[in-house]
Amino acid sequence: MSEIVIKEIEKAEIAEMVEIWNQHFKVLIDNRRKHTVETLSKWLETQHEINNIMFGLIVDETLKGFIILHYEEDKLHIKMTAVNNEDQNKGYGRKLMEFAIKESKKKPIFTEVKCENFKTINICLKKGFKIIRYNEKLNEYILQYII
Repeated sequence: MSEIVIKEIEKAEIAEMVEIWNQHFKVLIDNRRKHTVETLSKWLETQHEINNIMFGLIVDETLKGFIILHYEEDKLHIKMTAVNNEDQNKGYGRKLMEFAIKESKKKPIFTEVKCENFKTINICLKKGFKIIRYNEKLNEYILQYII
């Protein structure tokens, strides 16, 4: 079985991240904007300044999915999670959630998930997240995980 590694996204992996992002952009973000390598690179450059860190799930030196975490003093916020369409149903989304739970260091974790994103909602619920609110304006659930 191949080794699964979760590590911070590097510049060399941005093209793969763009491909995965653009497969899911309709459920990932409100402005439904696709990225190019250039636009995502520029966006990523600003993220460390606001405590957003991008981690990639790597199998056989190939990016299979990613998670963007926002670190705050008293909580962790999952900003985005996505897995390559060809790699769905292999447990990678679950592994990314487990990584976030470990990264939280026992702080509460929050995330928002579009209501039509059933796979991510189910992964969150199976991992112990609870739906705490519905945002009608954005048509998304706000979920919380408390260790």
